[in-house]
Amino acid sequence: MMRKSFSTLLLVLGLFSLLLNPYLVFAAPLTGADLDLSAYINASNADQTTDANSPYTTGDHGDVQWPFNTFSNMYFGYSSTFEGIYFDIYAGGFGSGEPNMYYWNGTTWVSLGVDGTWSQTNPFTQTGIINYTFTSPVDWATTTLSTIETAYYYIKISSNGAQGATIDQISLLSSTSGGGTPAATPEFTDLLYGAIFLLGGAFIVQHVRQIQN
Repeated sequence: MMRKSFSTLLLVLGLFSLLLNPYLVFAAPLTGADLDLSAYINASNADQTTDANSPYTTGDHGDVQWPFNTFSNMYFGYSSTFEGIYFDIYAGGFGSGEPNMYYWNGTTWVSLGVDGTWSQTNPFTQTGIINYTFTSPVDWATTTLSTIETAYYYIKISSNGAQGATIDQISLLSSTSGGGTPAATPEFTDLLYGAIFLLGGAFIVQHVRQIQN
């Protein structure tokens, strides 16, 4: 009886973990990237991290808010340094050129300049996956922004040259160069949810086999 009750408890916890963290099972970073964002703050200064990390599902093309004007900023943050930002563009915009990219050095926003490279010219007029890769700055520092209180390493992008695009998902590439922090490991909560879900699934299989026998 005790074994059956314990099995039932694990099954319930496994299903509950799936409800709490559905993207653990169904979402993955874009091809070429290996991290979900810790924070995405859109041009309206709103936290849209969940939408940025989630892939396209039926009916939600362009769920990542992206500006149409040339005087907006967006912020991409993670708990450790990174060296690339990947965008899945459903429909290209009308901004030509390459947007300016900045990092926080502890005092002010500094242009990445020649340290960064876009995978294509006029990147936000394209469709499909584009990326911006850069050398992780040695003086890159964490900061907090008004929308999200946790301090992260942020890259700021100016919308000039990026306006009007329809974006489905954004991912990051972990840091392996420069003086930055080594690539982060998955968060403990993600690992816990995954372990509980796998244990619950294993006991489902066990129960099915018992019924069949």
